Amino acid sequence: MNILGKIGRVFLIVLNSIFLILGVAAFIGGIVFYNNSGATGHNVAEVMNQITIGSFTLANLVKLIAGLFIAVGVIVVIVAVVGIIGASKQQRVLLIIYAIVVIIVIIMQLVIAGGVSQMKNDLNSTVKNRMLELLRPYEGNQGSALTTAWNWLFMTFDCCGVNPLIQTNDMVYTFWWRNFNRGTDQIPGFCCRDANPQNAQFNARQACTIAPTSLNSFVDRGCFDVLYQTLNKYNIEAIIGCIIFLLVEIAAFTFSVVMAHQIGRTASKKNIT
Repeated sequence: MNILGKIGRVFLIVLNSIFLILGVAAFIGGIVFYNNSGATGHNVAEVMNQITIGSFTLANLVKLIAGLFIAVGVIVVIVAVVGIIGASKQQRVLLIIYAIVVIIVIIMQLVIAGGVSQMKNDLNSTVKNRMLELLRPYEGNQGSALTTAWNWLFMTFDCCGVNPLIQTNDMVYTFWWRNFNRGTDQIPGFCCRDANPQNAQFNARQACTIAPTSLNSFVDRGCFDVLYQTLNKYNIEAIIGCIIFLLVEIAAFTFSVVMAHQIGRTASKKNIT
């Protein structure tokens, strides 16, 4: 191999060693995101399954994102191992397979990026209105399955209502607000900062429900904003990372093709001699 092929070999070995670590990290990250997102629990399913983004419910979208992380992690690990073996052992067939898989991954990234962009547009334009519709039948600390789901949503995401209540009080449009049993409460007990599954349903006519502030309740945190931030977390860093990853993949594809070509030429010369 000439100098370019030798550089490519070292580059591929180092690069795929890094990919191996990143693949494991993506796999673990997908599992952590699924477990910590809070959007897939059965307690909030009544709300999450009625909010759609494109053709997905919000709960299924979280599962899809987590699944993509896990799948990408597994694929990257396998591809990295193939790349390391192909480069270190100078196996032409493995390098060709590696190059084909890398170009497929690049195409998949571009398709997924387009889909994510469209989903973000849908999230902004439709989800908030749908959440406001689902909040109207809300009955307070106790009630229907939908009410229970909202209460768990408030506790899980440390939020209250759809918009921050200190800006727009969405509660005034709910069944709970029109119920005379509400008394002077401005927010339900599940929006209090000290709310937990044991005491929240009994939080009524308390300081945090009658005179809620950002210190004793979550009136400054609307659930739409919190959900959006959860789905959009590290968005800028992810975009930058994907661009860098894409450029590195293109370089990996180029070097693997160069190595495979040079190995093929070397083998042909040996056969001739």
